[in-house]
Amino acid sequence: MNIAHITAYCHATSAGGTERYLRDLVVALNRAGHQNSILWMTDHPPARTPVCPEAALQVWPRAPMRVDDPPPGLAERAANWLQEARAPDVLHFHTLGRSEAVLAEVA
Repeated sequence: MNIAHITAYCHATSAGGTERYLRDLVVALNRAGHQNSILWMTDHPPARTPVCPEAALQVWPRAPMRVDDPPPGLAERAANWLQEARAPDVLHFHTLGRSEAVLAEVA
């Protein structure tokens, strides 16, 4: 199964919190034979992205606050991503604001 983990937190070297939970989950799912990717939705894409070597990482724009309008074009980007040959079978949301809701609605 191809699983995409959607989060606003992706500092995969963290010793605790959502980042550590996400990394441990990806490691366990990999051992069970599943493919994992992380979709990091952030309003401030970093110059250098943290790495979770056990999963592919994508960085997408998101609204600065969970209640703010999503960035323009997010629905189209989500639709294109979900139609790709390697589209995820499962979306696992670790955070949910209006930007993530757009992705959920498109899915």
